[in-house]
Amino acid sequence: MLCDKCKKNPASVIIHQNINGHVAQYNLCEECAAATASNMTFENMIKTFMNSVMGISPSSDTQEQESDSSHAAIACARCGLTYEGFKSSGKLGCSDCYNAFRNQLINLFKNVHGSAVHTGKLPLRGGAQLTKVREVERLRDRLKKLVGDEEFEEAAKVRDKIKELT
Repeated sequence: MLCDKCKKNPASVIIHQNINGHVAQYNLCEECAAATASNMTFENMIKTFMNSVMGISPSSDTQEQESDSSHAAIACARCGLTYEGFKSSGKLGCSDCYNAFRNQLINLFKNVHGSAVHTGKLPLRGGAQLTKVREVERLRDRLKKLVGDEEFEEAAKVRDKIKELT
């Protein structure tokens, strides 16, 4: 099998790239693989990762340009960081950036974590209130399921438990 890049040398390195479930395979010779690896600076790796997380395919320049133009005007009023600056560095400039880029960050968190709601560890202070809120949310979900399954006796017990907690 010949190298996909130079089409001259036999391919000895296989690179798999998975972006949003689309898997691409590249068969490269040693020289082309080395050249590809040397072009992957830390900044390029961050940009590639951020683009893949945000759903921007590196092979689609038009999609990336459209995405860039829709976010180019967004900037943090406090530190002046633009959304494009955040995308290239992967770092926010200040605490106000979270509000300035709120909609974009929510989508980013959903892509990375599957949810925009934190479900990890709770703080030592104030954790009891958060635990209670999570329990009520869990019970409400269970109540909906029970009503849908027409298990009304159990649903009444869950309803009473929700009233007790709230």
